[in-house]
Amino acid sequence: MNRVVVLGLMGQYPLGGMAWQVLHHLIGFRRLGCESFYVENSGAPPYSPGRQSIVESATDNIKFLRNTFRHFNLSEAWAYYDCLTNRWFGMRKSAVQELLEHADLIVNLCGATLPDPDQRRKGCLVYIDTDPGLQQVQIAQGNRASRAYIESRALYLWMERGRDLISDPIWRNCLAQDPSSCPCGSLGCAARSSE
Repeated sequence: MNRVVVLGLMGQYPLGGMAWQVLHHLIGFRRLGCESFYVENSGAPPYSPGRQSIVESATDNIKFLRNTFRHFNLSEAWAYYDCLTNRWFGMRKSAVQELLEHADLIVNLCGATLPDPDQRRKGCLVYIDTDPGLQQVQIAQGNRASRAYIESRALYLWMERGRDLISDPIWRNCLAQDPSSCPCGSLGCAARSSE
């Protein structure tokens, strides 16, 4: 069974929209027959919707994660790194490291986490830009760090009116290859250009 790791910001921002963004990916991959897991290691302090500010404790955020994942039968499939206490919640750090090393696919939602390339031994890293604009503007302005960030991904996707757009050769690293040799091919996740 293929293993998929989804990276996001659901713990940092315990809001309905952030939860659904993560959950529809996790549940969707499970329905496709994959094992799916959530890992959050943004290194950023947690936000409290009640206080409308960054807070000094992730206790409520971790409770939100634990309850939400339990509700969707994903109790054993999540991990959150609390930068304030230097502790992992959900899965242990060793399980997270093993997942990142051996996952067939790592889906980085909104660039939430920068996985260490040395930790990845196999699989395809896909960056799904959930708030299009920032990366594109930075690249258009000649920002080399933004271009390098995108080029380090096997595939970069963003959505416009519900369809995939891959309009620049920089985003087509997978598409330029023979589909049978694309690292994403084992999952059958072939992106399509809408030119």
